[in-house]
Amino acid sequence: MPDKDLLYEVADRVATITINREAQRNSISPDALTLFHEYLDFAETDETVHVVCITGAGERAFCSGADLAGGMGADDDSQSLFDRYALLISRLATFPKPTVARINGYCLAGGTGFMLGCDIVIAKASAKFGTPEVNVGLFPMMIGALIFRNVPRKKAM
Repeated sequence: MPDKDLLYEVADRVATITINREAQRNSISPDALTLFHEYLDFAETDETVHVVCITGAGERAFCSGADLAGGMGADDDSQSLFDRYALLISRLATFPKPTVARINGYCLAGGTGFMLGCDIVIAKASAKFGTPEVNVGLFPMMIGALIFRNVPRKKAM
């Protein structure tokens, strides 16, 4: 059986959701997006879970955003995928249990959205943050509001 794009584990009252696409710098695939919502449902209804921790597999990246080469934005269903991503970010920001982003490497594009949607961020000193889409003339519209809510305006610009 192939590995899942997202892993879910509960230990010591913490539900850990691990983006499991290390070779793709933990980019989010359509399958991972679906599983993310399912795993949050599990964590929300499980009375033994007190905290949700989100991290990426390996040490290279927390999340590099959407997997544009692997299906995100490549077909007619892309609007539905982006709607589900936006819903996921909103859900993280209003989740009834504390959410923690454990940043273990690069945190880019949509990964920045996951991070900013969480209540607490714990990052390695070597972690790198960014919105690489601006390098090709695109505005990070999916996460723009979260950036401006969490970072002073001039630094965000």
